Amino acid sequence: MTTDNQVQTVDSNGSQEYILETNKELKINLNFHNNNIISNIFSNLSLYENLKNILTVNNKTYMLKYCNKLNDTDFYIAYFEKKMDTSINDTSSNDISDKNFVPISPWHDINLINDDNTYNMIVEIPKYNYMKMEINLKTPYNVIKQDTKKGKLRYYHNSIYWNYGALPKTYEYPKHIYKCQIDNKDNSNTIYFTGDNDPLDVVDIGTDTLKMGQIVPVKILGAFTLIDEGELDWKIIAINKYDKNFNEINNLDDVEKFYPHTINMLMEWFRSYKMADSKKLNIISNRLYNKTEAIKLINKTHEYYSEFLRDKKNRKSQTEDSSNNNEVIDFKNNEKLLKENIINDLEIVYYKPNQSYKVNEQIWTH
Repeated sequence: MTTDNQVQTVDSNGSQEYILETNKELKINLNFHNNNIISNIFSNLSLYENLKNILTVNNKTYMLKYCNKLNDTDFYIAYFEKKMDTSINDTSSNDISDKNFVPISPWHDINLINDDNTYNMIVEIPKYNYMKMEINLKTPYNVIKQDTKKGKLRYYHNSIYWNYGALPKTYEYPKHIYKCQIDNKDNSNTIYFTGDNDPLDVVDIGTDTLKMGQIVPVKILGAFTLIDEGELDWKIIAINKYDKNFNEINNLDDVEKFYPHTINMLMEWFRSYKMADSKKLNIISNRLYNKTEAIKLINKTHEYYSEFLRDKKNRKSQTEDSSNNNEVIDFKNNEKLLKENIINDLEIVYYKPNQSYKVNEQIWTH
């Protein structure tokens, strides 16, 4: 028996799955106090142990391997792609031989855009999970691993209410500098930001809980930006192709119509999720970027990704231009200036490339 807060589904194998719809404010608040208990139950199941998953996206077949145990430092998710010349046609079975697949990077080797104009999301942290999983840029083939801090595995203190991941072949390149103007009655200050040195983040606001590591097509709806220690951390808002309202939701206004309060709750979660560690709120511009602006942002970070690959291949990311090397930009005073002012809309604009920036040689590429 289900309540109004639950939807009961039955998969093709006849097993039952309960999906809690948390896109309404009341239901989110009801679950807020119990989410760590739920996360502990689900993340400690042996669901991913020794499991191979076969999936096809945009006519390409991938295999995901979940290696070692969840909540261990050596747990990771590896990606493989089916060879084009193999004669195997059945991709529904998990018994396909490994010899028909080659290792790939989820960052470098999965297409950003599909033929139907959806974008591929790499699911790092499923809905209701609290483990801080991410594409590891410094590990061979950029496998998904749990992030660490001071040698310890990182966890959210409150599990996330949406599916969270990254867009392949995008990069928030720290070489590029952005700026915004902070005005008050006494003076005017310009503050500067760089990218956060990661693939572009994406949040799926759909109702279903996706699988960790899953490659899922999503529709882009909008974006907002988080500011963290002088870095811009953009968040793309999207909805996955398998959501029951995928065809009806095409922009941020539609999100409010079908899943009321989701955008406000989403921004508030990212504003406050570090409170347990840092005792301070993150800085988030209240400005929401629409679908067109979000796609332009994705295209720009895809260009940055390509630029990074060129820079790394050439073992340099600068040109000798004395006109660009004279200016010293102070990034350290940003958060103080921001916190001293009441910010409603933070208008962030592109400034220029930092010609003295040196490419991060530790990032793994083919």
